[in-house]
Amino acid sequence: MAQDGAGRAVLRKKLQRGQVLEFFSQLPLCIVVMEASGGAHFWGREIGKLGHEVRLIPPPYVKPFVRRSGTPIIPIRNSGRP
Repeated sequence: MAQDGAGRAVLRKKLQRGQVLEFFSQLPLCIVVMEASGGAHFWGREIGKLGHEVRLIPPPYVKPFVRRSGTPIIPIRNSGRP
């Protein structure tokens, strides 16, 4: 899920592993927030190499961003950087 500066959802997209880096390479630089897990550390490093600022947060803080189906989503906030 992508959010604007006011916290409103502007994009929801489910990605497969092979699509993650392609998707983030096409986005303007932003802050990417993910639940801290083994896989998130890998993806955080890879997404960070693209110039995005990556923040990993503990699982209890992710709960507000999870849909009822239990599918985790990636909140993204535009940092306003060029």
